[in-house]
Amino acid sequence: MMFRLRLRSRTAVLLVLALLMHILSVFGVDVHASSASAQFAYPSSFVEPNDGTRWTYVNNNGWISYQPANAWTRIENRGVGDYQDDVHATQSNGSYAEMSFFGTGIAYITELSPSQGEVDIYIDDVFQATVDCAGTWATQQTVFERTGLPQQEHTIKIVKRSGTYAIVDAFKIYYDGRIQVDDYSNEVRYSGTVSHSDQIPNALNQSQHWTTTAGDYAEFTFVGDSISYVGSRNTDHGLVDIYIDGLWVAEVDTYGPIREWRTELYHHSWPESDEHTIRIVAKNAKNSASTSIGFDLDALFYTSDPHETALRPLWQGDTIYQESALLVSTNGSPAMAPLLFSPTQAQILSVRDSRMEKEYFEGIDWIVVNGYIQRVAGSSIPYMNAAEFTTGTGAACNDVFKRTDGTCVLYAEGTIANRQILVSYEHSGNPWTSHTPAYAGNVLTGTTDKLDSQDPLKVVLYGDSITVGANASGFMNQSPYLPNWGDVLKYGLEKHYGSEVSIVNSAVGGQNSVWGSDNIPNQVTNNIQTRVSQHDPDLVILAFGMNDGTAYWNGSSWVPNVSAANFKTNIEKMIDTVRVSNPSTEFILVGTMLPNPETPSFFHEQPAYVGKLQEIAAEKPGVAVAYMTNIHQSLLYRKWYRDMTGNNINHPNDFLSRWYAQYVLGMLIQS
Repeated sequence: MMFRLRLRSRTAVLLVLALLMHILSVFGVDVHASSASAQFAYPSSFVEPNDGTRWTYVNNNGWISYQPANAWTRIENRGVGDYQDDVHATQSNGSYAEMSFFGTGIAYITELSPSQGEVDIYIDDVFQATVDCAGTWATQQTVFERTGLPQQEHTIKIVKRSGTYAIVDAFKIYYDGRIQVDDYSNEVRYSGTVSHSDQIPNALNQSQHWTTTAGDYAEFTFVGDSISYVGSRNTDHGLVDIYIDGLWVAEVDTYGPIREWRTELYHHSWPESDEHTIRIVAKNAKNSASTSIGFDLDALFYTSDPHETALRPLWQGDTIYQESALLVSTNGSPAMAPLLFSPTQAQILSVRDSRMEKEYFEGIDWIVVNGYIQRVAGSSIPYMNAAEFTTGTGAACNDVFKRTDGTCVLYAEGTIANRQILVSYEHSGNPWTSHTPAYAGNVLTGTTDKLDSQDPLKVVLYGDSITVGANASGFMNQSPYLPNWGDVLKYGLEKHYGSEVSIVNSAVGGQNSVWGSDNIPNQVTNNIQTRVSQHDPDLVILAFGMNDGTAYWNGSSWVPNVSAANFKTNIEKMIDTVRVSNPSTEFILVGTMLPNPETPSFFHEQPAYVGKLQEIAAEKPGVAVAYMTNIHQSLLYRKWYRDMTGNNINHPNDFLSRWYAQYVLGMLIQS
């Protein structure tokens, strides 16, 4: 049964699910085993590439609140087609699942089964519908969907009303993925006698550029899958030629019998995102009813899969896209931040907020001073004061976040990322000269042979919260919804090789190599078998170290929780244990990014671990190292820690997460 409440039309997306052989009972919830030949369709994000509406899934990233907590059970590894192979279930009427999201719509995904009953659905505390989930058994079913909400923060609540069980598999968030490029943006290049004004009340941002001279043009280069040219029609407007990637594609008449503001005059789309250039050229021709030639430009709108930007190696080329920075003011001085390649002001292409929703303009919001981007007084561009990075002293300060002087380092999930900005710029003549990944095909021969032959590849990620995706914008339910770096890795490998790459992300936040290797004293655990070996992986990516390297004070000195020697032993045990049942499995060992160096209890042993990983790779066949520790050290020579973190302590933001994905891709793709 499907209940749909829509405020506007859109393309329907059906999730096709497998047939089942028989019914089992797992934890008291109906569980159905699949036939050996069944194929399950796992949905991916952004499947409507040519519409402004984008969507992404939310499953187990901590943003769904299950209440009361003891009434819900998470059930994993059913193997029947659940999204990310798990569900949450409850038997208690009145129990609910609630999630806040930022977007224009929401869908509730569950399973249908005879044992399920009715649930009540609320959006922003307003009752929407009662949905009956009883029916012929099937997984990943969208039973409620609402679109057309204003793009802002909303809350959905699912309340169990009847039946034996209520199940939550996932939520699907819709959002407006269009990125607006104002006519005043540095990204738009003009040629000829083009005039402009920022005092036009009916125009977007009250600004327009225009020309009445044949041959004048506006040009914009972007990475995306659709582009829209927005301007106005008027009695004195003429014909324009549209060129895409240097080729003529259309002639557009911008004449109108009356002034029509904010009008989409041209739209073009592609099946997938790539780099494109649009050029709008004034023709020496017009509609016979028009009084003049020429055109105006109000804005350009484009859509882009965030995977594509994330795939562009940050150490290559002469243009960097969406580098994060956090403007900070010290003692009342202008807020500023360094950029990786110290561009000139003329090389800045765009400055946007962290959600890619608002653009800030040269001279009005920012200037460049000695390679630093600096806030202009009175601008709405976000920034922080240096004093905000200290939050208390003494008993008010958690020992984990305490500096050596006793003051406490700011720990802020969300606050930091929301105040960061994203800067795109050119930097010709200023290359990256630090560490870069090396192709590991001579070491990971089984993995690269499968990729080259386009055979299916099974990858397991095993690590801590960094690999879970903590503080990636997708994890935080915020635009631009970049997923965890493992998802970007999968996308990049499949795009390059054209083969099927399945990734099982078995990482768990807060864990270290002791937990990962089942070496916890006085405990019997089976993490390696249940989270890694049972998936029969071709490649395992081990990414521990952040939580291992923390330290405790023994009264006279800081002592690491896991010494470098013990860390090596734990990683070796993981490899050896997996290879007992999967002897051909290959491994990539990821050196962790560094924690905030202002926290001596957190920043301690991590830099030493990468050397131990290198020793393991030298001693064991089929093992290679991803030197993310070295990358982060190099970045910290040029940028502040706060520029690249999602919480100011130990998590990457989108920018640093992109380095993770790109580094491993550089090991598996020969270029």
